[in-house]
Amino acid sequence: MTNKFAKTGLPGTEEALDTLANSVLTYATPRIEGGGGTAGDWTDIPAASWGAFKTALAEWTPLYAKCKAAHLPQDTELKNTAKDKLRAAVGDLIAHGLLANPRTAADALAMGFELLDHAHSPKPTPTDHVEFEFALDPESHTVRIAYHIEGRKGSGKGSYHGVEVRFWVRPLDAAAPETAADDGWRSEVDTATPWARTFAASEIGQRLYVAMRWENQSSGKDQAAGKGPWSAIRSVVIS
Repeated sequence: MTNKFAKTGLPGTEEALDTLANSVLTYATPRIEGGGGTAGDWTDIPAASWGAFKTALAEWTPLYAKCKAAHLPQDTELKNTAKDKLRAAVGDLIAHGLLANPRTAADALAMGFELLDHAHSPKPTPTDHVEFEFALDPESHTVRIAYHIEGRKGSGKGSYHGVEVRFWVRPLDAAAPETAADDGWRSEVDTATPWARTFAASEIGQRLYVAMRWENQSSGKDQAAGKGPWSAIRSVVIS
């Protein structure tokens, strides 16, 4: 089994490992197991390796989420053990051909792996919408927005490069913007959920409007080719 297109090293951070593992699960499941309108044509992946990966990810996910909040020292120990099992399970899938023929560079990208320098090709235009949730911190006047792929809460940005965030602070009695293309929006790119912004005292009590879309780095001149569809415009009152 020869891999000629993807890097096999695993991410060093927990967030990146979690994103990679969930991308592998989402993309590879219908190709290994069938269903979802996709034939199960990756029949060369051993069922034992795939099952061990799914079990490891199922153990890791709740522990990783738990340790993001206040937790006990033993929770950290359990999470670290689960992380080691997950890294080993992903490594075992790679050893059994997850990044070898009949997989392609496009498959590797979709699963969240980095390509070898000679294998890079333009990333596909995003087709998913962004879903997001607001969280307010009145003490610091900060708004945090956790975003993820539509219908896949907890997925973060998946294999996309990042998200374009357009935001607009307007008085409560001002009309809402009709589209994300209206003049007046401020825009920035974020690559790790949650996006966060602290607002001035003069902006407290005003309404924050937000729209998001996925973006992939474009290797061509048409930068719009690497951007997905806009989410619905949502709003929250800054406190």
